[in-house]
Formats: sequence, structure tokens, C-alpha cells
Amino acid sequence: MIDEFLHQNPFESDDTIEVILTRLVGYLSEIFTEATVTTMIYDESSQTLNPGPGYEAFPNSYTKVASNLPLRMGGCGVAVAEKRVVIVEDTHKSEIWKPFVVHSDKVGVRAVWSVPIIFRDKIYGTFAIYHFAPYTPTELDIKLTILMSKQAITAISYVKQKELESMYTIIANKSKDIITITLSDGSLSYINPAAKKILGYSLEEVMGNNFDRFIYPEDREIVKEYRDKILQSDSNSSVEFRAFTKKGTLTWLETTSTAIYNKNGKLTQVVSTTRDIQERKFSEKALLHSEKLTTVGQIAAGIAHEIRNPLTSLKGFLQLLDAKNDITREYISIMSNELSHIELISNEMLILAKPQAKHFVYANLLEILESVLVLLDNQAILHNVEIKRNITCSPVVFCVPNELRQVFVNLIKNAMESMNKSGGSILINVQQTASLVTVEIVDSGEGITSEKLVQLGTPFYTTKEKGTGLGLLVTYKIIDQHNGSLVYESEVNVGTTARVTLPLHHQ
Repeated sequence: MIDEFLHQNPFESDDTIEVILTRLVGYLSEIFTEATVTTMIYDESSQTLNPGPGYEAFPNSYTKVASNLPLRMGGCGVAVAEKRVVIVEDTHKSEIWKPFVVHSDKVGVRAVWSVPIIFRDKIYGTFAIYHFAPYTPTELDIKLTILMSKQAITAISYVKQKELESMYTIIANKSKDIITITLSDGSLSYINPAAKKILGYSLEEVMGNNFDRFIYPEDREIVKEYRDKILQSDSNSSVEFRAFTKKGTLTWLETTSTAIYNKNGKLTQVVSTTRDIQERKFSEKALLHSEKLTTVGQIAAGIAHEIRNPLTSLKGFLQLLDAKNDITREYISIMSNELSHIELISNEMLILAKPQAKHFVYANLLEILESVLVLLDNQAILHNVEIKRNITCSPVVFCVPNELRQVFVNLIKNAMESMNKSGGSILINVQQTASLVTVEIVDSGEGITSEKLVQLGTPFYTTKEKGTGLGLLVTYKIIDQHNGSLVYESEVNVGTTARVTLPLHHQ
């Protein structure tokens, strides 16, 4: 019987502790045929023992007496408290059994021995073997019961581990963050469902792959440096990087990782939690632009006023000069153009610096866009640019119409000027939700490198030969004053997308 028990797995993966103890009681009952095998289960909250599987052999009156048994009370209470086997050879002669002898006599119990089920100071309960005549257990009896106690510990530990794993799985499945386990060779052995929500990939597409393939190439080195750092020290730092979604777009992620080593100090896996920080990055960028606008406005206020007065004088006297020959006329023309360029810069500075009274009204955004497209139609033909529309809504926004026209003129002109000489196409895509309207201006131009992309909107930064570097800054300011946002996405040799988001208003 024992050999058969030891050479088979008597437990199922979904067994409860009660099922395990019931099964072990059954095995011991087949061995101790003249005894009644029971268990007592420890209640940690009340620090008492209570009847478990096997006690159904006794009447309820006796089971009730054995309930809520304090430690150091009776054979089982002492066995648990002192972590040893306690033998009561004769209930009539035992000091520790005196409180129970009246009750045990009613059911005919005359002997009992108790074996604690304890593992690493964790109390699970006891086995209690009852005899109906005075009895001294043999050494084999004790060994067999201790063996069953160890089996109970193994099985219960397994169940507890499964319960923990189940709990961790539930937490991981419900988590909004990506949780991954990476093996020492860099391959993913686990990833939770949040990966599909954030990146769009199914678990089958990700499992077994190296996560580096999803990381934006320019960010792979910083991620590698972070991994090296956590492997060399118990660092609790994190790393921010960009990753490709299944749609091909980039999203910002933040990862915190912990290295796991075996008892020999060898790396076995790295557990990571990865959070989507795209919205946070947008907010940080918006705040940065807002700070830039404030700073530039303060500087521009002083500069613009200092420039405009002498500039007016220079332009006036230049017009009075007598151009006696072609060379002089050419020089005067060049000077006039350059002074006009300076005047343009000073005017844009004043827009940034000078708070102006604005008259917000409800306006149809589609009508504003159409008026801009009519204005730029001839310029599009000259640049060999085809403007396409994907507009299925007619949103109403609370705005200063002329300012929004200026925004879309700037953005569409920038898109046109990004094309090479052979021309290209621009898609105007308008989408509406319950609270927002998004206008995307998607061009097929040369694209912008990531280094230049982050500079867009920086004061005096321009990619144009005769640009001021203030036009896009003015655009950002107008959108900001309309409680909106402007985001750029670009890929070299593919094109650029300018995405304007504005709050949708209902009259």
C-alpha cells in the first residue's frame, strides 16, 4: 500500500486542501484498520484547531467538543504548540487528556496519537489517530503517520503555490500595464493580455520573440544600457523608450525590471512591468510648448517694440532714395525685401507677445477648412500637389475662425513645401468623437528625422531657407488658446502627419 502510494501522484492539480486531507485520511485508514483516522485544521485568525476530514466518523456532539481547540490543549493542541508527536496511550491515565476524558468515553476512545502538519513554522493542522482500547503505537506506526504528514505538507504547499499563481495570473490579466518574463537568452516566456491593448499584437505573435524587435531602433541602445544596469545592481530605476505598434505607429513606454537569479547566482529570468506613457509624453510636450510660448512672449515684447520704430524710419527713408541706375535700384529692392522680412519677424513676435482681445464664436470647422483649401488651391497646382479629403462629419467648434484659418494655412503650406519637385499628395482627414474633433494633415513629403521632429515649435528653429522659426510657434499658441493640441508624426521618405485635436462644442 505504501509503496503504491509513494510511486504514484495521488493528487490532482485542482485539489483543495480539504480534498488532499480527505485522501490522506483514506490512505491511513486502510493501513490502521482498527483505528479512526482524523485531522484537525489550524485557524490562523483565532489560533485554534478545528475538526477536519475524518471527524465525520464521530457523532456531532464529540465533534463540537473538539472544535475551537486552543493550542496546548489536548493531544493535537500540544502537538502543534510543541511541534512534536504526542502519544496518549490511555486516555484514563493522561494528564493532557483529563479535560476530554468524559467526552471521549462516550464514544469509546481510549488512546490517540497526534502528528503535527507544520512546515517552516507554518501550521496547517494535525493528524489524530484514535483507538478504542489502550494502545501504544509502534515505531512503524509513527513513521507512517509522519510520512503522511510530510505528504500533506508537500500537497498543501503545492495547492498554496497554485493559489498564488492563480491570484498572480488574475492580477496580471487585469493589469493595464504590460507584464513580461524574459529568459536569459532574451526570449519572452510570458506576456499578459495588456500587450494586445497597448501594442496591438496577439500573444502568439509576441511569445518566444525577443522584445527588442518591437523597440524603435534609435532607442535600443538606451534599453540595452538599462538592462546591463539592472543586471549589475539591484536597481529600482526605469527606462523610457518608443516601440512600434502593430499598426506601425510609435508609442512611448516606460519599463521597470527586476532580475531573478537561481541559488547558484545564475540569471534565470527578468520580470518587467511596462506602462503606456504616450498621454504623459503628450502632456509634457504641451507643457513645454506652453512654457516656451510664455518665455518667447516676454522676450518678444521687448524686441518687437525696439525693432519696429527704427524699422519704420529705415523703410521710409529707403523709399525717398533716388535710384539713378539699375544697380542702385537692385540694391534698394534687396534692402526693401530684407526690411520686409524683419518686419514680418517683428509682427510675428507681437502676435506671441501681445495679448489680444479675441471674439470666440461657434463655427463650422468644415467651412473653415474649405475656405483654406480654396485659398491654397492654386498654390497646390503650382507645387504639383493633389489635395485629397476624407471628411465624413461637419463638426462645430467654439473658436476664433480667422485664427484657425491661420493654423490650417500654416500647416497645409508646410506640407506642400515638404514635397520634392515632383510633387505628391496631401490627405485632409477629419474625425469626430463625442467630445473631440481631430484634423489630420497627412503629406507624402520627404519626412522629418526624429532629431528635427522634437525641435518643431522651438523659437527660431526652421527647416526652411527663409523661414522665421516663429510661424509654427504661433500655430501652437493659437491651438493652445483653443484648448487643443498639435502633434507631429513623421518618417523619413514616407511623409509627415500633423494632427490637430480640438474640443467639440454643442450649441
